[in-house]
Amino acid sequence: MKKILFTTVLCGLFIFALPAFGAEYYIAAKNGNDANPGTKSQPWKSLDRINSVSGGDTVYIKGKFTTAGTVVLNIPIAGTAANPTIVTNWPNKNPGIQLMAGTTAIGINANNLTFSGVEFHNNGSLAVGSSGVSVYGGVTGAIVENCIFRDSNIGIAGPGVSGAKIKDLKVINNEFFDNNYGSFIDWGDNLEFVANTFGNNSTGGVYNRYGSTTNFINNFIYQNNIGIVGGGTTNFRVVNNTFYGNAVGVGTEGVTNPLVKNNIFSFQTALAQLHAVSTNVVSDYNLYHENKKIGQISTAPPLVNNIYTTLAEWKAANFGEHALSGKPRYWSKDPITFDLHIKKKSDANNAGLNMANYTTEDIDDEARPHGSAFDIGADEFYGYKPARVTGVTIKDGNYYKKKVKLKWDKQADMTGYTIKLFSHKMKALRTIKIKKNKANKYIKKLEPGKSYRVKVLAKRTIRYRTFKSAKFSKLYKFQTNQ
Repeated sequence: MKKILFTTVLCGLFIFALPAFGAEYYIAAKNGNDANPGTKSQPWKSLDRINSVSGGDTVYIKGKFTTAGTVVLNIPIAGTAANPTIVTNWPNKNPGIQLMAGTTAIGINANNLTFSGVEFHNNGSLAVGSSGVSVYGGVTGAIVENCIFRDSNIGIAGPGVSGAKIKDLKVINNEFFDNNYGSFIDWGDNLEFVANTFGNNSTGGVYNRYGSTTNFINNFIYQNNIGIVGGGTTNFRVVNNTFYGNAVGVGTEGVTNPLVKNNIFSFQTALAQLHAVSTNVVSDYNLYHENKKIGQISTAPPLVNNIYTTLAEWKAANFGEHALSGKPRYWSKDPITFDLHIKKKSDANNAGLNMANYTTEDIDDEARPHGSAFDIGADEFYGYKPARVTGVTIKDGNYYKKKVKLKWDKQADMTGYTIKLFSHKMKALRTIKIKKNKANKYIKKLEPGKSYRVKVLAKRTIRYRTFKSAKFSKLYKFQTNQ
């Protein structure tokens, strides 16, 4: 497999620069072989083979992997900002890496490397002292996205030091559940945590210590000990997140310029916000609901703890002129169908400040604002009401004695359809459910020469929420062949 290199083509007096495209390689845990060339039909077997590629290449992986130690992705495979090296899941596959106690599974020691689409776990049991991914000090431009981290001491670790900082790290659209820490980063500059979910992490969702400029935007953060913590950093920004049921939502210690805006804080069991010996604290346009206390501001020397139980006290201390008390109205707080998206009547709707300098999208990549103003929290409310299905028909050649092929106009972004079949006298005969965006269906087990009626409803399911058309399609009448 040849890598296509940056090429210069002369044509008359003009020079055309063709972009570089990396090669593609494949790794399959079950049926791969490291002696293979790494093609899709002849994949490699072990993750160590990632270090065989060149900068800007893409490696697709599938299967269940167990590593004897840390697989370090080293400097020679570094990409560029415009052409990063990518390690990601094989299309439509969900690879997993088994965690081992005391060991990091994947180490990123190469600049401009994207790691995506992998689940790290220990089968529901905490792997003591383990990490899923570790981004090494001195690395610039790493991206970790679309991964699941469970059962680890630290999901994403960042052991930077003052002389070798982690720079421009992006953590995007990952899920962190049942770890000690979701993420723990030391000495990071220009970090972004965007559209992640941090749930049930026993010590904390994210701990960011030292360094400067970290943005936490559009995250769901629930039932951790502490949701987000900053220590000794500058420009620590917490914008449009949803905090639910943590002991403490946001905590800072020795932070300069913490900014906390457009967040929902509900059901924190101790404090929504805790700022200890931090300077220039800015907190406003946040929505508070059923927190034990709103905030604590600790100053030193000497140490003085100022605790604000009510929102009125918090606002009187100049920490939220536009802060609100109201009901977020989440989609579901049920332990099984837990979902922190908001409903139409949420008090967070159209109640936020325009924060377009930080984000113009929500946790689902949908545009902000959708209405007169930004919604508070990670979710921007959209109705998702599918249009009524049209174009229901059976074309010539699709009529049979005991079945027909029904078709209709396909709608974008649907996740399924419901078909209702009736006799010619409108007696309900059958309900058929389709769990994909497919605009045709064979209706079988019919009687020859009989008349029927049929109608179709569109559905869109997002997590545990299902939105349906306001009405079924118009009834379509048909008769099977004799």
